[in-house]
Amino acid sequence: KGMYLLDYILCEIYGKNGYFMQWDQSRCYLVSDGAGCGCDPNFVGEFVAGCVRCSFFDKRVFDLFGVLTSQGIQRRYIRMFNSRDEIAINEDYFLLDIASKKDVPQGSLNKLRLFSDKSTGNPQNFNPLTPSGVRHSFFVLLLPRFQFQSTHPEWGETYHVTTYAAALQISIHSPRVG
Repeated sequence: KGMYLLDYILCEIYGKNGYFMQWDQSRCYLVSDGAGCGCDPNFVGEFVAGCVRCSFFDKRVFDLFGVLTSQGIQRRYIRMFNSRDEIAINEDYFLLDIASKKDVPQGSLNKLRLFSDKSTGNPQNFNPLTPSGVRHSFFVLLLPRFQFQSTHPEWGETYHVTTYAAALQISIHSPRVG
């Protein structure tokens, strides 16, 4: 069950925010339900605490901010998005040494932008997830991160993508049908 949970959590990290996951009691319940391995929330909580204790996830960031991340996750994130013009990372969670080419390759150094939630005014309770029970198709999960859809699509919106250009469209609210 542990490896399945770890795989699920890493997929959530890379698939949602790219380099971190907020962790709290409600997320623990969501992971226990979503992982589909029959794990109860207590087991999931103990498993994550064990991952933090053995340094799979960074203890300082977890204790201060309730966030799951690690140096390895952040290195992979930077390498995955090296083709972008900008790689934005919250400075509170940033664990890498900018001077180290192992951590931040030379080609990514000029693209890296550290930001703070406090300075940008990012809302803490904005939920970019679609409503419970809605699953995106595999193709949509592979689209670039700049596609944005905060509500479940209905007739007439931009969800079904047939061309690459359509993936650039942004929709915050779906049109209502009927």
